[in-house]
Amino acid sequence: MRSLLLLAALCLAPAAHAVSFTLESHTGDVWTYTLEFAPHDNYYPGPATIDLEGLYGVTEATPPTSTTLTSFPEVNLQWNPFILGGGVRVIWVITEGGTGNMVSTRYTYGFSVTAPGAVTGPVRVSTTGFKLDSGQFDLDIQDVVIDGPVHPGRVNDTPEPSAAALFLVGITVIALRRTL
Repeated sequence: MRSLLLLAALCLAPAAHAVSFTLESHTGDVWTYTLEFAPHDNYYPGPATIDLEGLYGVTEATPPTSTTLTSFPEVNLQWNPFILGGGVRVIWVITEGGTGNMVSTRYTYGFSVTAPGAVTGPVRVSTTGFKLDSGQFDLDIQDVVIDGPVHPGRVNDTPEPSAAALFLVGITVIALRRTL
């Protein structure tokens, strides 16, 4: 019984491997991202994509500038960026796959987008083509919210504390009026 419970727990546990794409820095009009590979993450045989959407005013996107991947380092810098929808979406594509069989976490640095006049806010990232080294587990991320360049008016999707307080006062007044 104990081994059956352990097996069930292992099957239901989230995968320890996961590729991630996160904002590393924001300086001026440039947002720079890092792709992180857990041990044995891969995009073999390729192609793979990183899709950043919900952006505002992207005028330029660049491939990564460096990597800690020791297998095929030059291949891992060949991500081609495409700006779509007038700057609201950027997709990086790599056609030749293979990150190597890593035993520790590895990174690819320097994916960047330039968006004049934008501010930092929530955007979505998804990937395709990432698998565990054996190819049997799908490691893609879907619609994960990270920081990126957005329209200046979109940042305040959550109300300011003073606006929220005023809203609560209004609701309270309405409730008191109905009881009187």
